[in-house]
Amino acid sequence: IRDSCFDLVRSIKLIDEYTEEKKDESSRRAYCFRLYYESIDRALSWPTTTKIQYYLRDKLTSHNKIILR
Repeated sequence: IRDSCFDLVRSIKLIDEYTEEKKDESSRRAYCFRLYYESIDRALSWPTTTKIQYYLRDKLTSHNKIILR
């Protein structure tokens, strides 16, 4: 995440975790993370952080076998 977001992520916090209760091996896990963005040399506007977020989502889905909601 830090490589993809150009060191603009100050911290990553796990907010919630959920495991689907199934009897077979297809049970899924869900995680909710909160990312805090910060830049030392400039203010980060809402459009800038939105672009970073969509870029990060694209990188995560293309390099990992995960589904983002």
